[in-house]
Amino acid sequence: MNWIGLITVFFLGATKFLFAPSAALGAGFTTWETVILVAVSGLFGVSFFYLGADSIISWSQNRRKKKDQQKREAGIVVVRKVFTPFKRKVVRIKNRFGIIGIAIVTPCIISIPIGSILAARFFPNKIKTLTALFISTIGWAFILTFLNDQVMKLINTLFG
Repeated sequence: MNWIGLITVFFLGATKFLFAPSAALGAGFTTWETVILVAVSGLFGVSFFYLGADSIISWSQNRRKKKDQQKREAGIVVVRKVFTPFKRKVVRIKNRFGIIGIAIVTPCIISIPIGSILAARFFPNKIKTLTALFISTIGWAFILTFLNDQVMKLINTLFG
């Protein structure tokens, strides 16, 4: 058992989900071991960041307030953008597709930590929100693992 590879893939899957299947397959795990490892690590990441979202948000706001206060004391004018391109896209997805849209883009496009925190902030129904995030994470674990497996087989066939 490759414990270092297992721990690395686990934490990679909990934060940067898109790259976890490639890392797991590269570390020598089988396809089904990779699916299970990536799915479990993704579910852990979703649970951790969704349930800890309130603490993370309040910590971030306090940190921003302290930095802004230090800048004001130094005579620097603090101007914050209200709408950034990222915020616009997130709000558009939220309004158009709801929790399903956020859940679908969370594991791969906007990462598990950011997607879980956004879901916790926008959607108060924990059971429905976590269920959608879990289903999406498991689905993406299968899709990404089997895509990576096929690409690795193709590369081995062409260059191996």
